[in-house]
Amino acid sequence: MVASARRIAFVALASIAVIGSNCRGFTPLSSPVSTKSPPMTTCADTRSCQGTAPSQTPATTKLSFALSNDDGLAPDSQRGTSCERLPSKSKGRARSVHLRDRRRQWVDRSLSYYSTISRENFRRSRGQLPAHHDTLEERRRTYYLAQDHYFALWKIKNGHFDHAETIYRRAINDIKNHEGGCDNAKLAVSTLLLALLLQRKGDIKATRSVFLQFFKVAVLENQDEEKECACSAKVLQAYALFEMRRGYGKKSLEIVEQAVRLDSELKPVLEWKQFREVMGELRQ
Repeated sequence: MVASARRIAFVALASIAVIGSNCRGFTPLSSPVSTKSPPMTTCADTRSCQGTAPSQTPATTKLSFALSNDDGLAPDSQRGTSCERLPSKSKGRARSVHLRDRRRQWVDRSLSYYSTISRENFRRSRGQLPAHHDTLEERRRTYYLAQDHYFALWKIKNGHFDHAETIYRRAINDIKNHEGGCDNAKLAVSTLLLALLLQRKGDIKATRSVFLQFFKVAVLENQDEEKECACSAKVLQAYALFEMRRGYGKKSLEIVEQAVRLDSELKPVLEWKQFREVMGELRQ
């Protein structure tokens, strides 16, 4: 009986061994598990190696890489180089400071440019600034006009003449429709810049129209003929030279005489050759 039991146990173990040998990846109990890695072929250039065993990557490696790209919690060394990182608070503050500095520079340049073209220092020395020039409302108007004109200058430098023309025309309309009345000095600045731009574009008809509109406001509708205005005088001088180039000498002389009435320092202009010749023709 004991022999029969041993025989049954031997048959059972043999069956298990046969079944196990047919199973993929089964290691017989009698054979110890090998912990050694398969031999690797040493090569100077891996591209020329034949029979090199591929490296075995753990199954969790791919998962950890995927998490490093999506969860936002992986260390920097594990992040993909193509992932866009959000700026930190310090970078956000630095960008805000940079934009604020750029804005301040733009405003400073705008005010400096407008002060130059409006001849503010010269008019202040001559007492030609209006009494309300230092009020909060007037400074606010100057602030916005300065930026508009500086922006128009930037547009001209970039060849966008039509856009600059729109800015100047809008400024002229705003000045004329101002509740406190039309400021001839501000109107003169915008008018002169618009006229010069139209001449640059070769639009003679539009240039003359702009000059005529200003002449009507500064001369024909001027209720104080004795009041000097250097800015208005400069526009009339430009208008006179414009008509002189068109061949209208007499008309040009009349306009420049009006300019001299508004600014006596323009009197030497009457000594220019073109005007002396016209005056000589009128005397004959």
